[in-house]
Amino acid sequence: SLAPCPPSPPVLEYVFDADTERRRLGHAPRGAFLGRRPSDPEHQFSGRVELPQQHARACGSATFRLHDSIRDKLRPIALTLAYGI
Repeated sequence: SLAPCPPSPPVLEYVFDADTERRRLGHAPRGAFLGRRPSDPEHQFSGRVELPQQHARACGSATFRLHDSIRDKLRPIALTLAYGI
């Protein structure tokens, strides 16, 4: 008889999005994520983190670099995070 395959661990998928409100107003983003996927626009960074077992810690990281030419340096750059398992 065949033994059942162990279930695959859940995967947390996430998307960082920068300067959302500013872009809604028609302005260009003030920076770009480095190392993003080719399918991600410069203001977004997406990734996946495998969760091997309950209470196990897992990390992901993203680097955001400001464009040299930005003029609005006083207003904060809002960052949103969407995620799902």
